[in-house]
Amino acid sequence: MRRLTMGLVATILALATPAGARTAFAHGGRYRGPHGEVPPDSRQPEDPPPPDTGGGGTSPPPDTGGGSTPTPPDTGGGGTPTDPGGTPDGTGGGGGGVPQPPKTGGGTRTGPRLPARKGPSYDSWLFWWHHNKDGILDLRRSLRLGRDASSGGLGEMAGDGGNAAEEQNVTARAVEAQVVPVLQEFARDSKVNFDIQASGVLGLAKIGRRDQIPLLMRMAGGAGKDPYDPVVEETAALALGVLQDRSPEVRRFLAGIAADRGARVRTRCFAAFALGLLGERDAATGAGAESLEVLRSVAADAEEGSRDIAAAAFVGIGLLGDRSAVPWLVECLDEEKAGSNGLDDLQLSYAAAALGRIGRPGFAGPGSREVIAALRAQLTRRHRLTRQSAVIALGQIAPGADERIQKECVTILAQIAGAEGKGGFDAQSANFALISLGRIAGAAAGPDGGGGCPDGVRATALEALGEAFEGNGSGRSFAALGLGLALMHRNETLKAPYAERIRNTLAKSSGDVEQCGALCISLGLLKDVRAAGLLEDLLQDRRLDKKLRGTAALALGLIGERGAVAAVRRALTEKEDRELRVDAAVAAGLLRDNEAVPGLVDILKDPTSIQVVLGSAAMALGQIGDQRAVEPLVRILKDERKQYPVLTRALACVALGQIGDRSDVPVLSRLSTDVNYRAYFDAIGEVLTIL
Repeated sequence: MRRLTMGLVATILALATPAGARTAFAHGGRYRGPHGEVPPDSRQPEDPPPPDTGGGGTSPPPDTGGGSTPTPPDTGGGGTPTDPGGTPDGTGGGGGGVPQPPKTGGGTRTGPRLPARKGPSYDSWLFWWHHNKDGILDLRRSLRLGRDASSGGLGEMAGDGGNAAEEQNVTARAVEAQVVPVLQEFARDSKVNFDIQASGVLGLAKIGRRDQIPLLMRMAGGAGKDPYDPVVEETAALALGVLQDRSPEVRRFLAGIAADRGARVRTRCFAAFALGLLGERDAATGAGAESLEVLRSVAADAEEGSRDIAAAAFVGIGLLGDRSAVPWLVECLDEEKAGSNGLDDLQLSYAAAALGRIGRPGFAGPGSREVIAALRAQLTRRHRLTRQSAVIALGQIAPGADERIQKECVTILAQIAGAEGKGGFDAQSANFALISLGRIAGAAAGPDGGGGCPDGVRATALEALGEAFEGNGSGRSFAALGLGLALMHRNETLKAPYAERIRNTLAKSSGDVEQCGALCISLGLLKDVRAAGLLEDLLQDRRLDKKLRGTAALALGLIGERGAVAAVRRALTEKEDRELRVDAAVAAGLLRDNEAVPGLVDILKDPTSIQVVLGSAAMALGQIGDQRAVEPLVRILKDERKQYPVLTRALACVALGQIGDRSDVPVLSRLSTDVNYRAYFDAIGEVLTIL
């Protein structure tokens, strides 16, 4: 994982850090997840490198064509393809078709790293939340609807009388007049820091500047006398997907890079992701069909060092959403190979994930039983990552199937959710099962009236979630989130008893701060107005953990409790904890309060803020989309007085691009939503950091 240069602060830290530790964090991104050192005994060999709070370094080392850093051998069996024996525990013994818990091996990624605060284990709900919250919060849409429905809101803050349409016009004019020119300037400046240049490139794509396609192609193709920095090159490839130009020329250009053995590994991976982002369901002819065929060929290419490329190709196939890929993906899972290319656990996990991403259109009617059978078979095999992805996929595909198959999926997931700690599935699989149950139970009917969750199936899913909620540890946290997902759009009569259970549990909880945070978010998803007083008390109690207080603020924002505006404003003034201030600013935005934007700009100006906080502030500014942020952000990016480190300038560039983003929910969130973040390879780990 790479880190942006942090100016003088990072320079001082870097002097005390061995050269090997000073890797760059690029593309103007930030780690999606709680920062801090993940406890070693909670990591598996294939897990992402643990995040840290520091930074430093410049461009990444040259790409040798080998893909991601080799994974240390798993000395404990841990579910990798090298496991001995015929069962998940490597003993060859029977287990009644239910996977046994994998052994925990050493196998952590080692190497010098800046000191970091201890964080939660990868089994924590926090990692799931940080990867999925963009679509759930849907901050920009919430703000727009709020402006339409009230006399206050950001429109009034900007001095235009509160009219939503006029506020959008004001912002659009500010983007065209102030944002586009400065992003073009930095995107074309070969002398600027590569992170800032990459952020400018991606920002233009988010705004929808199709006139920049020739520049993006030139950058991504490595053309010209002066080659672009690898970070700029790969970002340009990704930007062509973010731009959402589905012309045959763009698709074929990206396909050519993805299939080019001579190109850099990560640029090829980013091109595969971008090609997937341009997908249209059932694009069985023309450039769409060509895209699928190229990605299938890349996945089946057994070239040396192709492990990451194949995994990226499966990601792209899932994003394409073309149901014609389903039989081939089922075959890949059944035979554990693509063409002549034998697939390892990582690659198989993304083949399973592709089935899930294709989702509803791919699983109604003939062939759906074969899909369920292929995923179910993976649940009893030795591959831990594939098992986890199959669990996620069941939650994605069930809403598109008939009632009988939905019921079967819920039964499977309920068994998995109840098996953790009882000689059954690993904790992560059980936790993902709880989320999948929530996804199925909360599914709405499609435009044709089909695809919703039948009452009987929903009742079974809710029963399983309720039983898991009576447990403890990470299972209770994920059960609470699952209940929130299941009921967030349901009527109050159905919500009320579950909201009461969660509210009472939170009121009586003490000690487990992490679990309390999940309960807060669940109450926010349920829009439990009766919890507002309890949540406001948590927010205002300065003796409590600030992460919990911030989560309580977010929950109040999700509920829409306008009476909490004063408490949220007070939290925004607490200078000693920037993470709390970011959460409070997002809550203020959800509550349509005019303190959100200035508070976030202040955080972004602070060079002592860690990158997770700066990234979150930039994300919130972009999603709020208030034109008042444009001028100070441009000033930070240009930095004519040389006050700000590169990190701050790059994130200001990111926020400017997001303010002009045409989409309520960023296009890149399609990569992070329901991703199996435990299935790490270099390119997916990097793209998930990009804002």
